[in-house]
Amino acid sequence: MINIGMWENNITPPLGCDIPGQLYIRKSSGIKDELFAKSIVLDNGDNILAIIAIDLLCISEEDVKKIRERVEFYTKIPKSHIMISATHTHTGAPISNIYGSSRDEAYMDYMIRKAADSAIVAYNNRKPSKIGYGVGYEDSIAFNRRFFMKDGTLRTNPGIMNPEIDKPAGPIDPEVSMLRIDDEHGNPKGIILNYACHLDVVGGTEYSADYPGELSRILKRLFGQDFICIFLTGTCGNINHVDATGKLTIKPGHYKLMGRTLAGEVIKSWEKIAALDNQILLNAKNSIITVNLRKPKEDEILSAMKLLAMESESKSSESKPDSSSCEDFFVRELINAAENNPESKQVEVQVIRIGDITITGLPGEVFVEFGLDIKNRSPFKNNMVSTLTNGSNGYIAIREAFDQGGYETKLSTYTNLEPETGYKMVDTAIEIMKAFFK
Repeated sequence: MINIGMWENNITPPLGCDIPGQLYIRKSSGIKDELFAKSIVLDNGDNILAIIAIDLLCISEEDVKKIRERVEFYTKIPKSHIMISATHTHTGAPISNIYGSSRDEAYMDYMIRKAADSAIVAYNNRKPSKIGYGVGYEDSIAFNRRFFMKDGTLRTNPGIMNPEIDKPAGPIDPEVSMLRIDDEHGNPKGIILNYACHLDVVGGTEYSADYPGELSRILKRLFGQDFICIFLTGTCGNINHVDATGKLTIKPGHYKLMGRTLAGEVIKSWEKIAALDNQILLNAKNSIITVNLRKPKEDEILSAMKLLAMESESKSSESKPDSSSCEDFFVRELINAAENNPESKQVEVQVIRIGDITITGLPGEVFVEFGLDIKNRSPFKNNMVSTLTNGSNGYIAIREAFDQGGYETKLSTYTNLEPETGYKMVDTAIEIMKAFFK
């Protein structure tokens, strides 16, 4: 029988810190609901794995390294067997300097230790357990946010019931993938749940784990307060909660509707999930790949500099341009990308095997097409794909998106990897999966 431990630590920051995730600065003014770092450790006697999910917008490679080092020091779990994922909540902690928000180093030192400690305590709490895998289906709360317009252009988030919309530019992934964890007597212990939709539902200046937080609260009411829901955000770089047709009305508290809807899928599927065999193979492998960085063309740089010069002149003549506009922001980002980016970067792709289940970790805001491709090509029957895992590299878009345009492919210091990046990640993940059979 497999031994499993689970634990969660509260990581809610103090008020007054920056909340990253928008193109403008937000200072936290309250707590809508608490933020957590949640961990599971699985041990079959031959191999041991740890998965840590943290209520953050993203997590840097350097912070991943620090968490892994602390966990390995106290548990001897190999760093390569530790997966660390950010849920991508847009009402989270001050974790980076992305888009002008400020990283709080004192808080981050605390968060890193608390996140690692959740895995260390989970390790110390390992007990005989049973696991099973199931898949629900939910297509009413997630939508592709990129649209072809009637004039032939493409827009991200073109507005609800915009008459100029032609059709969505891509699919969604409606799978609600679940790994059920029970104690040896069959009592519910926890769940790993994977679903693809942006965590940008709450908004405002109060900390919140967004819809996975509500999902967790509902499941705790059902299964007990010790039940732990580890949410791994699926490939949702081009997926969010906005129904452009207007059929699903977004009201205050919409994140609660989403969390409860997913909880409903868990409840529907729970009793149908059969326990896996006692002899469960565990494995993990990560591969470092090198990808090129995009650089702006010379004419793009010149054009950007002219726009900034015009802005400076307009300010001196007492006009009031909107300097916080999206256009102005990305003009500055393009220049920064030209000045500060190296030629290439190394990124990590990780795959964890739990019996006939794989969990692939990709370090970016990955388009849904890549997650679907991994599931379709995988030699394993059951697959989860987790985004913003073991690092953060901006949006990872499909090739066509770079020609089509839209918010996700705008060059910046955050989003700057070559168009082939996602395809390299997928190929690497599939190679790892195939190696598990050798």
